[in-house]
Formats: sequence, structure tokens, C-alpha cells
Amino acid sequence: DLVVVNSSSLPVGLTKTFLTDPIVLGQFSVLRITITAPVDTSISGINITDNLPAGLVIAPYPPAIAPTDNCPGGILTAVAGTSVITFTNTAANVLAAGASCNIDVRVTSTTPGLYTNTIPTGVGGITTIEGRTNITPATDTITVTGMTTSKAFYPAYVQAGGRSTVTLTLYNTSAVPMTNISVTDTMPGTAADGVRVAAVPNAITTCGGTLTAAPGSNIVTLTGGTILAGSIATPSLCTITFDVVGTDGTPGSASTQTNTL
Repeated sequence: DLVVVNSSSLPVGLTKTFLTDPIVLGQFSVLRITITAPVDTSISGINITDNLPAGLVIAPYPPAIAPTDNCPGGILTAVAGTSVITFTNTAANVLAAGASCNIDVRVTSTTPGLYTNTIPTGVGGITTIEGRTNITPATDTITVTGMTTSKAFYPAYVQAGGRSTVTLTLYNTSAVPMTNISVTDTMPGTAADGVRVAAVPNAITTCGGTLTAAPGSNIVTLTGGTILAGSIATPSLCTITFDVVGTDGTPGSASTQTNTL
């Protein structure tokens, strides 16, 4: 969209981005706030406050890297374990017209969920000595999940047409059960040169729900699964196992098939 305004009221550009999304419980993501001065004037005396949503907090440092910024002068305050980020500078600290600077703060959570973080317009938005502010909210979302996964093939080496058993392990590090889990595992390559579900899949799961592994298919799915409550220190887990065959269009030379969940 194009917004046309009077030259005396060009706004401050303000955006925010979670650089890692999603994250698992206890993992860090960098929250980056970018301030851009209007093209018609420099700005100074910048004041901005970002209130994180309930459940999302500033990560401890160490082990996380301490909050940083490359804005002119000023004081960045972001105390580990709290949910308020502030930056303030003075009239002597000038961000040139059209220039940008970043504030980077690592955040984390111990509660799964979808978190929306917004710096509003008007009261609660950015303020400057020049009277310029943001006219659109700066918003981004981050998903925090309690589930992590691992995958293994046994054996890891087979001849063309040979069988291997795939084991998917799903971990729940949250203090509440995870229900209605859906997993889709797509096999790499083609039927002639890749990995496909074996003619006898031997598909079983301890996750409950419905496991589908059709012979010859390149897709295995689980729907409606459940993992009991766990913790970061002692995750709960369930497994999915099924047999696959490896095919090789050039059997005279080995090929490597990478299967990523």
C-alpha cells in the first residue's frame, strides 16, 4: 500500500521480527526491533517501550548473549526474566534521515503457545523530540512448542532393494500432555532412485492415533497422537517405526538419501 502524508508528518518506520521461529521450550530467539528515521528529517530523543506478551520473557544472559543495539547513544534496558524492553536516548543522539538502527534482545518461554508481540501506535508507540512517531503497529508472532523430534535408520547402509527400519522419536518437554499430534514424514527421491515404504511396512507407534504407511508410498503420517507430560530435564516420548526400502537408479555407485522431518 502507498500512504501519502504531509511532509511535516512523515512517520518513523518501526518493525519487529523474531529471527528464529518456532522455538522449543527454553530455546532463545532474537527479537529484533528496527527503527527507521523519516526520509525528510533526522530524529533524536528516541523513546520506545516493548511489553512482551505474558509467558514470553527476556532470556538469561549468560547463556544467551546480552541485549545489544546499534542506535545512536542512549540506554537499552532489558532485564533477564522480565518482559519489558526500553530504549531511550537524548537530543544529542541523532539518527540520520532515512537511516535505520536495530535493537536485539533474546527472548524465551517455558510455556507452549503462539505469542503475538506488538508495539502500538499513539500512546505506547515510539516518541521523538521532533514529534515523529510510528503510524502503524510493529507486530510479529512466535510459536513456542514443547515437541522435539529425532530420526534414525537401522541399518544406515543397505544395498539397492534392501530394507531399513526408520524410528521417529517425539519428545514432549512441556508440563502438560500434547494431544492431537500430527506428523508427516516425506521420503526422499523417486520410486526408482530414493526411499519408499516397504511392501510389508511393519508400522507401529506408541503415540496412539492413526498411523498410515502404505506400501510403496513416499509419505508416512500420524494423526491424533498423544505424548504424556514431561519436562525439559526429563522429556516424555513416544515412537513411530516402519520399514523402508532403498532404490538406486545407478547401482554401480553408492547414493545417499537424506530424509528430513
